[in-house]
Amino acid sequence: MRWADPLFTDQIAAIFTARRHNAPVIAMLGGHPIKLGLSRYIIDLIERGLITHIATNGAGIIHDFELALIGGTSEDVARWINVGQFGLWQETSRLNDIISEAAKCNEGLGEAVGRVP
Repeated sequence: MRWADPLFTDQIAAIFTARRHNAPVIAMLGGHPIKLGLSRYIIDLIERGLITHIATNGAGIIHDFELALIGGTSEDVARWINVGQFGLWQETSRLNDIISEAAKCNEGLGEAVGRVP
């Protein structure tokens, strides 16, 4: 398969080279791939051993938490950005509580959030 952008082809080749040499591949993501439902593809790349680590920002964690908790995300940028409201405050607050408790217990962020029902 050919991709229009040669840089993408180079990036894919670099990933395969890294994994052939048992080097890690870290995917750094914002929140949108998760918000848009691409988690299944990210998980597939992890299960295939092509991605070894994920780094994300707070939006990635919030969207993942919302999808697991309520089956959708609350972000409606066009609607809420003009009035300065963004996201589900209650869910984000709960997530902050989980993260704070994890820090007190010397527990990892992903571990803490992942164990919450």
